[in-house]
Amino acid sequence: WVLLEMPFGALPARLPDLLAGLGAAGLRTLVAHPERCAAFQRDPCLLDRFFPVDVPLQITAGSLMGRFGPAARKCALQMVRTPHPIVVASDAHDPLLRAPVLSEAVEVLEPLMGEVPARHTVDALPRALLSGGDAWRPPDEPQKRRWWGRLAP
Repeated sequence: WVLLEMPFGALPARLPDLLAGLGAAGLRTLVAHPERCAAFQRDPCLLDRFFPVDVPLQITAGSLMGRFGPAARKCALQMVRTPHPIVVASDAHDPLLRAPVLSEAVEVLEPLMGEVPARHTVDALPRALLSGGDAWRPPDEPQKRRWWGRLAP
């Protein structure tokens, strides 16, 4: 997997060539914070022009909560409704200003997609990506154990 960070302004002219090269090299792409890219904010349809539907999008939790402005929030909420697999990540840079807290993002997502899929975006899908699993497969059943239950063998 390659984490492909989108620019905050215009899309690079050679993006299609870059994506083709990554694919030819046998690498899969996870698109980081596309909702914060001005080009996608202006025209969300560009997403489908550049990325096949099986390419997962990593949306920043703070975007869902409006921490990066209304345009990023609106775009993030639109992307959640696309057929792309969605990963919600903290984009944590420090423990105070951009702490790795994802629970608020799950609360934003639950009314849109349900509890299980919302939690899937912050837990099961990232695990599937790391293990090389089927990234777009929806969860089969709700998780029965809370996060602290995963600490025990």
